Amino acid sequence: MVWSQGAANVDISTKLQKKPERAAVVPGSLFPLVPKQLPGAESIDERRAKNLQAAYDRAGAIDDIGGSGTLGGSDYLQRAEDIMFNANKISQQASMTRLKNTLAQYQQVINQLQTPKVNVKTVVKGGGKGGGVTIPQGAMGKGAKARFIRAISGQESGGNYGAVNRDSGALGKYQIMPSNIAGPGGWDMEALGRNVTTQQFLSTPKLQEAIAQYKLSQYFNKYGAAGAASTWYSGSPSKWNNRDPQGNYPSIHNYVLSILKAMGM
Repeated sequence: MVWSQGAANVDISTKLQKKPERAAVVPGSLFPLVPKQLPGAESIDERRAKNLQAAYDRAGAIDDIGGSGTLGGSDYLQRAEDIMFNANKISQQASMTRLKNTLAQYQQVINQLQTPKVNVKTVVKGGGKGGGVTIPQGAMGKGAKARFIRAISGQESGGNYGAVNRDSGALGKYQIMPSNIAGPGGWDMEALGRNVTTQQFLSTPKLQEAIAQYKLSQYFNKYGAAGAASTWYSGSPSKWNNRDPQGNYPSIHNYVLSILKAMGM
């Protein structure tokens, strides 16, 4: 085919036939993907490579017949590559976000499964001048909270109000850390509405009972027996199955088992 342009005749077909050969785009060489692929189906990389090869060829044809500017030659191919690269990057970021959200949801489910919670109903026993004593009644049986509190005191000190741990400095029958009592605020303020000194706490069984029973009841009602025991020992309700040694002391797992066994569970 000959195209007449002014005084010169330009043979377009010959010009197109003489266009230089361009290197084929190797599948997967431009965009590292891990595509999902059905057996026998064309992969995403292969399909993308074919599209880029076609774009490359079109760019070459435009360049050979005099194309120029942003739509001609290497600029055309570079633009196509940039668009596809950015699209792939956005897709990968979206996939990572979905994966993180899914993992967070799974972790919430795992935490719920690892922290047994008892459906507790409150009943009041006793009466008279001293008033009633609040005791939970639920899946663990009547008086479970009272058994739990006794088990903690037995495990911690054997019921000794004057006990002081030589390693941690934990105080009294329930081995409460001094940092939970000393200074403004703390468990004493929560339970009593006032601050007491560590010496007052250690020398007064009634203070120990009031503060310890307040906090242990809070944990028990929120986490159940296993979660509350784990929290009292480690500070976390979800570590009750942790079997790592705690220095010269029982693992969190063994501590929780001892509490549950003392409760008759």
